[in-house]
This record gives sequence, C-alpha cells and structure tokens, in this order.
Amino acid sequence: MAGTYRRAGAASWGAIWKDERGHNMRKSTFVNISQPGKKEAQTRREAQAVADGYEAVYKGRILYTKQAEIFRATAGPSFDEQRALNKRLDVLRELGTAGGTARKTPTVREYLEGYKPTGGERNHESIARAFSLFITHLGKAADIRLDRLTREHCQGFIDAQAARVRSSSVTRYRTSLSAAFNAAVNSELLTRNPMSGTKVPQEHAAGKIKRESLTPAEIARFLQHAPQHWRDMVNICLATGGQRIGDCACLKWNAVDLAAGTISIITQKTGAEVKNPLIEPLKSRLEELWAEREPGEEYVLPHMAQRYLHAPGYVSTEFVALLDASGISTVKTGSTKGERRQVHNKTFHSLRRGLVSLLRDGGASADMSRAIVGHSSEEVERTYYRATMEGKAAHLTQALQAIFGPQEAAPVIPPTAPDYRRQA
Repeated sequence: MAGTYRRAGAASWGAIWKDERGHNMRKSTFVNISQPGKKEAQTRREAQAVADGYEAVYKGRILYTKQAEIFRATAGPSFDEQRALNKRLDVLRELGTAGGTARKTPTVREYLEGYKPTGGERNHESIARAFSLFITHLGKAADIRLDRLTREHCQGFIDAQAARVRSSSVTRYRTSLSAAFNAAVNSELLTRNPMSGTKVPQEHAAGKIKRESLTPAEIARFLQHAPQHWRDMVNICLATGGQRIGDCACLKWNAVDLAAGTISIITQKTGAEVKNPLIEPLKSRLEELWAEREPGEEYVLPHMAQRYLHAPGYVSTEFVALLDASGISTVKTGSTKGERRQVHNKTFHSLRRGLVSLLRDGGASADMSRAIVGHSSEEVERTYYRATMEGKAAHLTQALQAIFGPQEAAPVIPPTAPDYRRQA
C-alpha cells in the first residue's frame, strides 16, 4: 500500500510506494500540508488518496485515464487546485508510461486495426475506409498511444478530408471514428472521445448533390419501357420497402416464404433485418419465378445477381440509362472540386425516396414508414421524404376547408360566352 511522508521544509505531502524490485517510488502529491480551515490530518488523508491513485496506475490496477477522471472529480474550482490537478495529471501520464497501464493502452493504429464494427458488410467496408484514411493522415502519429490522441488530431483529419471529398462523406468518416472512440471510452481506454466537439465544414449550395425521388407517374412510365428483369427489380424494390439495388439484385429464395406470405431481407449496408408481407403484384410474380427456376438456384433473379456481383456500378448506370430512354429526365449534380464526382439526381435509390414520400403522404405514421422501409431512426427517414405536389394540394385543401368551409369548383366559362370582366 502506498504511504505519505513530509520532508523538512516541504510545503506538500509526498507519496511513496515500492516498485516490482522493492525500490521506493516517490512522487509529490501536490497536496499542501497546511491549508486554511483544515487540520494536518485532513490534508494527509487527501494526500493518501492521491498516493493510492499513483500506485494503482503504476502497478496497472487502473488505467491512468480513469484515475485522471477521479482526480478531476475531486479537485476544487480554485486556481491553486486546478494547477495542482494538472501537475498530478502529468505524474499519472509518467507513471502510466513507466508502469503497467502503458502495456494495456494500444496505439491508435493497433486499436483501429483491432476494432470490430457492427452492421452489414457494406458498413464494414465504409468503416475500414474511414480508419485507413485516418491512419494515413496521422502518419507517424498513428503509433502514439490511443489516449494521447487529441481533438486537434481529429479536426485536422476532418478539415483535410473536407478539401478532398463531399461533406456527406466526411460526416460518415467522422461517425465511424467517433463510434470506435466511444467504444474505447466504454472500455476505459479513454476518458473522453477525441472526436467530440469536431465540426464538418458544410459545402456551399452549388456543391451539394440534389437527390430526387421518382414519382408514381415516372415509375409507371419506366415499367412500360423497361425489360422484364428490370420490371422485376422495381417490383421487388417497392414491395420490400424500397430496398437498395444490391439487396434487390441479390435477393435469395431463402428470404422468401411463399406459404407464410412474407419476405425477409438482411440489408447489405447495415445488416438489419427488414421483414414485410408479400403483396401483389410481387407475390404472383415470385410464384412464377419459383416455378421457372433451375434446380438448386439460390437467387430469385440469377441474371441480375451475377451482373451486380461482378460490376455493381454498371448495374446502377444501366438503370439511369433506362430512365433516360423512358423519357424521364436525369441530370448530374454536385461540384467536381477535389476528388468529388457528379452524380445523377435520379437513381435506383430514388425509388426508396419515392416510396417514403408516398407512405407519408398517404397517411402512414413515421413509425410505420420506418418499419416498412427499415430506417434506423426518424431522423434518417425524414431526409428521404419529398413532398409531392399532389400531396401538398390535398393537405392544403383540407387545411383551407377547415377555415373557409367546402368550396364549390369555379364555373367554367364557355369560350363563346361574353367576358363579363371587361364589362363596365
């Protein structure tokens, strides 16, 4: 057990304990022996608590970052107390390096490379991309201990990426890293998340991508002109809650229960399960495809699955080309500054946006919409909603009728009738 001592003429108590070789370790506790309104026995008890903390950190019984939080919680607000606290924190860092806790604290590189994220495969790829970019940005600093990572390191990374890619991408990087650092806080490797307080610079309006939804009329027009395999893709997408292009192309028969009338998809992006009832016309079409399938075939649309697994970007590009061929206008939006690229305002994902809008305009609650589509939160679901002109007109009419009462339609004046507005 650590002890305390006082040297002749010293103003503060000292801490003493033995290392693994039996040698005495001595450090100042920075607790003044004489303090106004306190007896010496009281100040010695305060010094003993500091000494015990020093020894625990040195011998690896507690992480020095955790002990630092204990010291912060007990320090007073006065200038002298805060100055003494900072000196104790310096001692903890030194002891953590020399003693057992240093061996328990990984480097930034070691921690991120060993971190196990949650979610689907696509989510893992996105997180790995963020970690790789962060480690590359840090350079030699990636090999410092994790608890030495600062907000300045993190903000520097964010600013560097903001000059290279879109703010939405930088936000994803920040979210991935912040989740990893939060896990380190929960594991008591860190006392605070170094990503907290960082800010992602926002792009000017001219550089933002304008993503739009597909309207019911546009979807109907596309289905009139598209080949059968793309009609099946759209049918699967809409009837399963607007699932993404990869989930629709790679849908397997083990996700379909024709007898129970359900379809269950584990999304590639998040790994979440979205289970919905089978409704027409998808149910009838799946029964046809089941009857036509080759023995042992696992994919519902084997041709689309093969093409998507080989070249997912080409499949997405083909859908946009078919939109244009159907007379549905698509344009590229967004800035090309840095490594940014322009993207089309209408893609396969626009079906998902359109479905959310139809559900909400049709009176579905936010909870029901999320359950059908599979969004993780109302905030995410809200970004997908695009109010239609028909929906606006219906709700405005209802609101105005509550004020003025039902209004009769304005009479249509025949072309041959006199224009009474011009009469005196």
